[in-house]
Amino acid sequence: MGGIAGQAVQQAAQMCALTAINAMAASMKSYVVHGAYTICEYGSRPARLIVPMSHGVYLRGKAQLNKLDCLPGKNVTPMGVCTAGYSNICAEQENAKNEKKSFSISFMGGGKKQKAKEEQIKRATSSVTVCTYMPLTAWLETKEDVLIDGKEALLNQSYLICRKGGKVTILDDGQYS
Repeated sequence: MGGIAGQAVQQAAQMCALTAINAMAASMKSYVVHGAYTICEYGSRPARLIVPMSHGVYLRGKAQLNKLDCLPGKNVTPMGVCTAGYSNICAEQENAKNEKKSFSISFMGGGKKQKAKEEQIKRATSSVTVCTYMPLTAWLETKEDVLIDGKEALLNQSYLICRKGGKVTILDDGQYS
């Protein structure tokens, strides 16, 4: 096989190899350091993880984090605009569409319908707020057999759960940024 067909096969093989390497790298665990990036599924932007005072363990010149480095404002900075409440309202609206309307709702007058619609819009817009992360848990899926200041080391696969329902994950371990 030569020419253009051979090049196409070679490029396809290279793409498959690159995909496999990327998948393997994504599954590899790494330690998290000061300056790592996090994101919440309901947040509008990534935010940095902060260690105000080192635990005494460094990796690539940066302080490592542990399981308890999850305090709002101190360790976990705001992740933009929170849409957790908005998502709940959207789910409610979708459920209402899928359910049969009750007899009384189907005969509601035009003015009542408009007022109900305005109330829905008001609820939806008031539920989009500035991120105020509220931890429900300490970091989960940490490295149990490696301790940083007596607590389990934080990994790039660790995550937090916010009281508003969001899952906070680590986008970048911070080692090279």
